[in-house]
Amino acid sequence: MGTPCTSRATVEMEVAYPSYDESLPADISIFNGRWYQPEKVLDVCEIRDGVLKWASVFQQPDSVISLEADGTVRMDLGGTVHTATVAGAFSQLNWDDSDVWVREDALLLRPLFRAS
Repeated sequence: MGTPCTSRATVEMEVAYPSYDESLPADISIFNGRWYQPEKVLDVCEIRDGVLKWASVFQQPDSVISLEADGTVRMDLGGTVHTATVAGAFSQLNWDDSDVWVREDALLLRPLFRAS
């Protein structure tokens, strides 16, 4: 009798940025959507018109984000100010604490099956 085969599914995230004319003026609503940390396959938050609602795993109150004149994004999190540079057609935020967030519309989810 052979050894039973067991497998488990995992998910890998790839980034594919939507096309967008980055020369157009942006306001904070350009960041509306659900945001993830793709390297951790982690749901981070939902942003709507400058209000960031954290995923329940973080147990944080809503935060306010703003788009600064220099094009960076600013967030006050519990009295600590964080800033992010914007990349990928306004679909990626590179935070000053090394976190990288990617908006859902730029993610391609692929299930991976690995024998265990």
